[in-house]
Amino acid sequence: MVLCGFFLGAAGQVVKLCADTAMQIDVDDALRGHVFTVQDALFWVAFIVAITLAATVIPADGREPALVVAGSVVYLAGLAVHASVGRRGQPPG
Repeated sequence: MVLCGFFLGAAGQVVKLCADTAMQIDVDDALRGHVFTVQDALFWVAFIVAITLAATVIPADGREPALVVAGSVVYLAGLAVHASVGRRGQPPG
């Protein structure tokens, strides 16, 4: 479980870094600071809310494999959405 938590956390940080990089490329210089601040705040609020919600459903013995599955499903769904949106933005051929 610790190893899964580590890899899910690392994957989350990689996703955040990718979003930061994309934002720096796509957002106009005049708005970049504001957009980065909002994106960063939303990421950390979501991270803390997810930890809080998980803490409310973990039993006293600390074993809840369903949370590992749920986290994996969320990341896979995000990957599928990203792949779909990325393909839509590219010209055919």
